[in-house]
Amino acid sequence: MSSPRRRLPKEQRKAEIIEAALKVFAEKGYRKASITDINRKARIARGTFYQYFESKSQIFLELIESYFTDYAAILRENQKRLERAFKDGSDPLVAWRENVASVFRFHSENPLLTELIYQQAIGRDEDFATRVGELSNLARGQLVRSFKLMEKRGLQRPSDIEVMTSIATGAAMNMIMVHILRDNRTDFDALADELVDNQVRALAPPGINAEHAIQASKKRRDEKRKA
Repeated sequence: MSSPRRRLPKEQRKAEIIEAALKVFAEKGYRKASITDINRKARIARGTFYQYFESKSQIFLELIESYFTDYAAILRENQKRLERAFKDGSDPLVAWRENVASVFRFHSENPLLTELIYQQAIGRDEDFATRVGELSNLARGQLVRSFKLMEKRGLQRPSDIEVMTSIATGAAMNMIMVHILRDNRTDFDALADELVDNQVRALAPPGINAEHAIQASKKRRDEKRKA
């Protein structure tokens, strides 16, 4: 006979249930997963679940919220890093490389949540699609501001910023799903270099030697880390 689970602080218990739900959704998919499955994974009674959540959809939405809250925080810090680079006269391309690498690292550290968002939450015929759209627009806004800043400072040729953001986001998410989650690549700097180098070549304004800028920023990045 198994011993009863020890009593945990309310927030800790809730976090355990959320973690169990994430694993169940990853294993079975949202549609096939049940509250009973979540309770078994969390090792709690059915009544305990309802002390924290009203339904399966509520806990699913909470997972979506947690992803975008954490991702938006990463993007806000990235924006600050880019702004600091312009303010202190350091190389903004170095900051851009660090920003992209931080996005890759975040998703690598949250593989189940990433797959949940991009394979199960998007396009659902419930409230999920609407909420994902609202939250992704908030995250997207951070990238739009970064591209506008790059263009304003003359490091990016004039372009349709919204389209540019869509291209960059699509490329980054594809790299995350294929090269990080599927292939388990962990050299985030190398992956970031591939994406940033491609963007620099595509968006460098007239008068800027793209290849020189690419190599110079990599050298500065490496020197910064050795310092």
